[in-house]
Amino acid sequence: MVSNRPEDAAAITGRVGEHAGTPAAGISVAARRVDGPDLDGTPKQWSAESDDRGEYRIGGLPPGRYEITAAAAERSPRISVDLKRGEEIGSVNIGLP
Repeated sequence: MVSNRPEDAAAITGRVGEHAGTPAAGISVAARRVDGPDLDGTPKQWSAESDDRGEYRIGGLPPGRYEITAAAAERSPRISVDLKRGEEIGSVNIGLP
């Protein structure tokens, strides 16, 4: 059973940057849950946009395994993250090719 209590929600934070280390603003970052589909069989996905410092935060996530990607790049790296109840994982940084 998944809890909807705010204190149980998890979050992922990080930065998106160009290959030279320059922050990438306005990049859509997605967290797709890969271990717990909706009742209709489709995976859940959450997203956020990076700010002018390239930073993003995706909150309100239920515990589980997520694949993190940036929409700006054709070959965006895919980062796997396992979240526990109430956990906030930082430094999930994405380097754009």
